[in-house]
Amino acid sequence: MENTYLNNNGDFLVATNEGKVIGMGALMKVSDDKAEVKRMRVSPDSQRQGLGKAILDRLEQRAKELGYKTLELDTSINQPAAQEFYMKNGYVEVRREGPEQGWPVDTIFYEKSL
Repeated sequence: MENTYLNNNGDFLVATNEGKVIGMGALMKVSDDKAEVKRMRVSPDSQRQGLGKAILDRLEQRAKELGYKTLELDTSINQPAAQEFYMKNGYVEVRREGPEQGWPVDTIFYEKSL
């Protein structure tokens, strides 16, 4: 985690409640002006309470602080709630790839200008 995110112009956030991890999200450098949102997760019991948005907002703010102009992320075609969440937060679908491109499932890629 340190080498992948923290020591490489990225970040890693963890949300806890009463000592339990209930959410996380990471920022990973892609290029000098682009980063990728990774590991976005919110425990089922903590969903639909604004935690995912808070994590995503903080990652976007951190990306701006680090000088990134664009964020990218991906999610599975099997995750309609995630697709809706990202589009609601300003991410635009840029392409789809699947097993023929080496992905285990059909995957949707999104980008957002900061």
